[in-house]
Amino acid sequence: MLEHQTVDRRPSRPRARRGAGFTLIELLLVIVIIGVLATMAVPAFIEMLWRSKVEMAARQTTIQMRAARFQAIQEADEFGVWADFANNRIVLGRPADPADPPDMWAEIRAFELPGGIVFQGPGDAAPNGAEAVVFPPPYDDNEDAVLGGWVVFNPDGSSDAEGQIRFAMAQRDLFYATRVEPRTTAKISILKYRRDTDTWLE
Repeated sequence: MLEHQTVDRRPSRPRARRGAGFTLIELLLVIVIIGVLATMAVPAFIEMLWRSKVEMAARQTTIQMRAARFQAIQEADEFGVWADFANNRIVLGRPADPADPPDMWAEIRAFELPGGIVFQGPGDAAPNGAEAVVFPPPYDDNEDAVLGGWVVFNPDGSSDAEGQIRFAMAQRDLFYATRVEPRTTAKISILKYRRDTDTWLE
């Protein structure tokens, strides 16, 4: 005996599907998260940019000093690098005459410090202070300091002095330096200042 099966011929309702878009609450949540992340990241990014500018000044000075030392050895003559406070520059030069004082040396090339970067040490209240350049300053005939400070490289690869040229973005307490030490080998290196320990580190 055959059993009759009843077939429901009523039209089936399509299953509800979740929309592909986002709800307003989800969008607002994403915006809030992005805002929080931006608030945290932007100051760190700006700090990184300023730090890179100060470090770049120290690196450019290191390049100038190494070039001066190399030329002194190659040409068997003195070459110097100094801080030009008046124009916020690092200058590489040589004496046109052996008797010339440093302020009369012939300028070979120079570079200006990046915008916002100055010659300044951690203990200086303002740019171009006593700690900005820790090299003996050159003097003119009247014994007045004429430049920020200088170092001369000799034909044997040595330097006439040990010291540092320091760079700062003082408002952000960022300090870097290019150091020459010891005199016998005139090793040139970059230092970074740490305020918490009051030390300069390579």
